[in-house]
Parts: sequence; structure tokens; C-alpha cells
Amino acid sequence: MGYFVKHAALFDSLAGIAVMGLAAFGVLIAIAIFPVMLGVPAYGTEGTMTEPYEYCKDEYLETIGTITEEGTSMRPPRGYWRNSTVEGWAATHCTDAQYFFTICVKGFTFIFSYINFLPIPWRLSIWNEAFFGRPMMDDELKLGCDFYGRPTEALWFHLPRPSRKRITVLLNLAWATHFISQISHLVYWTHSAGQEVRGMLAQNIPFVTSIVSGVAAGVIQGSAEKKVMAEHPGRFPPKYDVWVKAALKDAVGRYRDETAHQGGRLGCCFCCSRAFLRLLHAEAREEKAKFDEEQSRRGAVGQGKGHGLTGINLAGSTKAFVIKDADGAFDEAVGAGAGAGAAAGAAAHMTLQQLTEYLRKHGNLPKKGAEAIYEAANTSRDANGIGRADWKEAIAAGSIPGHSRASSTASAANDKWSVENYPAAAPATSRAAALAPGRSRVAPAPSA
Repeated sequence: MGYFVKHAALFDSLAGIAVMGLAAFGVLIAIAIFPVMLGVPAYGTEGTMTEPYEYCKDEYLETIGTITEEGTSMRPPRGYWRNSTVEGWAATHCTDAQYFFTICVKGFTFIFSYINFLPIPWRLSIWNEAFFGRPMMDDELKLGCDFYGRPTEALWFHLPRPSRKRITVLLNLAWATHFISQISHLVYWTHSAGQEVRGMLAQNIPFVTSIVSGVAAGVIQGSAEKKVMAEHPGRFPPKYDVWVKAALKDAVGRYRDETAHQGGRLGCCFCCSRAFLRLLHAEAREEKAKFDEEQSRRGAVGQGKGHGLTGINLAGSTKAFVIKDADGAFDEAVGAGAGAGAAAGAAAHMTLQQLTEYLRKHGNLPKKGAEAIYEAANTSRDANGIGRADWKEAIAAGSIPGHSRASSTASAANDKWSVENYPAAAPATSRAAALAPGRSRVAPAPSA
């Protein structure tokens, strides 16, 4: 997913080209799909795109076989040709309209495959987190923690987990069924093959499922987000559609007031009048100014903004935080490792086993174990383990996953979320050295 974030400009540029491709195919739709679908002009009309080729006309086909099904604007003729005992199509396509119809369908499918490809990393990531997410670093935080169990202000992670599960299933079903449809278009490549029953079912059922799944996911997510915004109005500002609706409502109200002398009727085409468009433009500018002001005031530490193509929430900052003070964390780790009834407060050293149990409890145990963290924290190289003084220095340096200096919290709250800010699991000393000046010194929670 980090690769998609890093190269977002490239993917956006390619998406712009894809949009231009959609516009080009829109021209073909106007001249090809409409005649095919609506049958206007009628099939066989001379001099039009629905006029059949010479080798598809009845006069020629009757000389090479028997016609069992007449051709239509959507389908070539069928029959038995050249003494064959198997019924088949007279040709893969018989009119220019059928040919361009197939080009349009294939082109749209290929372009939407790219659009569906972009959000796959994000959708797989949030699906994995929704069903198999890491334990929260603070047991009191049931919501609002990112992929690594750290508190975040990204709105997505504040949605109820049941809603996130439903949404992620639908989103992943959407792209998966789209690519099934894409494969079926490759298998049933020609126009005639796509008009067979199995071809139509293979191409259209997955495609419709993809559209319905995506829309359903959007509806569920929008509803869940509005509930969270209503519960925390000072934390998560409303989205842009709220202000657009407000601008439209105010414009309609002002237009009605200005045309009251006409009996209060708006008319069926009032929305196209110059007076209404002028009012709508003014209201839109006013509401947008309110929206921008609200976003600048709260958006930086609120829901942030998501990347429209990939779906990745880019702006919800993951804040630096302190779960417990250094002494309290040390006592907890020693007490948890020593077992119930241990005199944790009097302990002077922490063993590797105790550190491992502490990290496992808070969901921060690296794949390769706690040895690297233990070695980085035990700067005195004491054979008895990590001393309390070394422990405090390790926390101050950000070497212990889930801990940071309290002084770094304020500056880190303004950092933009980035995969680069939280490198993958590595020896703690190298992670601390890799942090650039000004960045939060939060130690990353390695993936489990």
C-alpha cells in the first residue's frame, strides 16, 4: 500500500488518461450502442451502420447453407453452413454497429479494470484489519486505532467494527467480481460469442454484482460515517455533500422568494434559468468558504481526506502518545513476566522473557521476537537484563514499540500519516536512526 501512496501522482495521471478514454468511447456509444440496443434504424437499412455485410445477407447465406434464425440489430444470423451438422453463427459480427458495440464494451471493461485495480491494496488491508486486526495497544480503546493498534484520527477506524466488516466484504467482492467479468470478456471475445446465453451470463452477472456491491458498500459506509460525525460533531467535520445540499437548498429558497410575485411556482425548468444558476453559484461559493474554514479548523486533526481513486485515507494523523509512564511500564512488564504476587516495584532489571510477555500483551511483538528490542534497550549490556535507567532512555529514544516521549506528542499530532513514517520491523536502533528530524519518534508497531 505504501507504494501506491508514494506514486499517487503517477496513478492519478494514468487515471486521467483513462477518463479521456471513457469520453472517447462515449462518442462510440452514441453512434454504435444506441442503434444496436434500440434498433434505430431498423436492421438491414441500407447505407446505415445496421446494414449487414454482403456475406451476412440472406441472398448469400442461402447459397451456403440453411438459415435457422434471422439476423437482428443485436445478433448475426444463425444456421447450418457448408454441410455442417452443427448450428452456428454466420459471422462473428454482421454490421458496423455490432462491431463498434463490442469495441465499446471491451474498452469500458478494460478501463474500469484499471480503476478497480487501484484500491485493491487498501481494500485488502482494511479487510484484514477488520477481521484479523491487531490487539489495541490500550485496552480502553475499542475504536480509533490504525493497522498497528495506534490511536488515529482517520475516520475509517472510528466506524463500528461490524460495519467495517460488511463494508470490506462488499468492497472486495466488487473488484473481485469485476475481474471475473473481465476474464469472461476475454473468453467470450467476439460479438457473437457474447450473445450466447453462457456468454451473456458470464459477462453480465459478475459485472452487475460488482456495481451493486460497490454501491451497497458506499451506502453502508456513508450511513456509518454520518452516525460517527453526529456523535462527535467537534471532532469529525461534515463531508462536502452536506455543504452542497445546503447551498442548493438556500439557492432554491432565495429563488422562490425572488419569484414570489409569480405566484410562488418554481416551474418545471427553473433549475436551468439564468437567475437560479446565478443564485446557486453565489450560495455554492459561500457554503464552500464555510466548508474550507471548517476543514482548516478541524480537518487537520479530524477525519482527514481520502485518496479518491485508491480509497486510502492519507490525512488522518496517527498521533504520538504515551500509554504509561516509563516507571509504570517497567513495573508492569516485570510484574507480568514474574507472575502474580511478584514484588515488581522492587525489581531492578527486566529479562528478555518479561519484555516479550509485555510486548505480546500490548500487541507489539515483532515477527522475529523481542531480541532486537531487548538488545537495543540493554545499552549497559547487563547480564541480569534491562535496567530501569536504560529502560527510560529506550522509551525516550522511541525504541520501545508503543511508547514515546511526552514532549513529542504535540508536534507529532500534526504529522501526516505516511507509510514511510513507520518503517517495517527492524532492530530498534536502526529505526530510531532512520527517523528524520521533525518527525514523531513513535516506534512503529511491527506487523504480526
